[in-house]
Amino acid sequence: MKYIVTGSIIKGDNQSFNLEVDAKSEKHAKELALIRLGSKGALSKFQITISKVAKKA
Repeated sequence: MKYIVTGSIIKGDNQSFNLEVDAKSEKHAKELALIRLGSKGALSKFQITISKVAKKA
């Protein structure tokens, strides 16, 4: 299933993001988003705030 993960990154100025991931559940989608954002931007999971996870229609 595809999920849309919405949140913000706390690094300098608060940047918001909308990320589409393929996951088994909402929890899995959160984990994948944290991994993807952390690896691309050299961020720790404490710098990423996820506000919403929703199934893509």
